[in-house]
Amino acid sequence: MTIQLRPKHQHPIQSGAFRDPKEMLAEQSEAVAAKIATGFAQAERGELMDGEDAIKMMRQRRAERLKAQG
Repeated sequence: MTIQLRPKHQHPIQSGAFRDPKEMLAEQSEAVAAKIATGFAQAERGELMDGEDAIKMMRQRRAERLKAQG
């Protein structure tokens, strides 16, 4: 399998933080799995957010991220 990374994702590998892209992807997969588990636990406790509110929050976060990037 060939893995192609965007330039912004190549830096951690080139800097020596990871030996190869698969190692970096495995670490990211673990982080995503942990966030999913957290979300399921919150849902089971009834800590849910209205869909429209969630979309507003995601749009706001994206706007802030884009603003920070310049």
